[in-house]
Amino acid sequence: MQIDLTDPDLRQHLVSQARASRLELQALIRDAVAAGELVRGTSPTRLARTVEAILAGSMMSWAYHVEGTAAQRMRADFDAVLKPYLKPSKKR
Repeated sequence: MQIDLTDPDLRQHLVSQARASRLELQALIRDAVAAGELVRGTSPTRLARTVEAILAGSMMSWAYHVEGTAAQRMRADFDAVLKPYLKPSKKR
């Protein structure tokens, strides 16, 4: 990560991937709002940034503590962040 951030050639790829990931998260969130899965008024830009931050932080936290699997940690943290945005549904 340190090399990716400091080497201009590698950073270019890191930034490109990060921007593409954020745009895809925003699209998925917009689709979820349109499908009625997330509450109306959810900001795709703001929620995408929050999801991006929680997943990166979850990976780092898991690396420190190694409790369960990385996937379990990331899913639990993601679910906690997403919960207030979910529309109540009888199908869930």
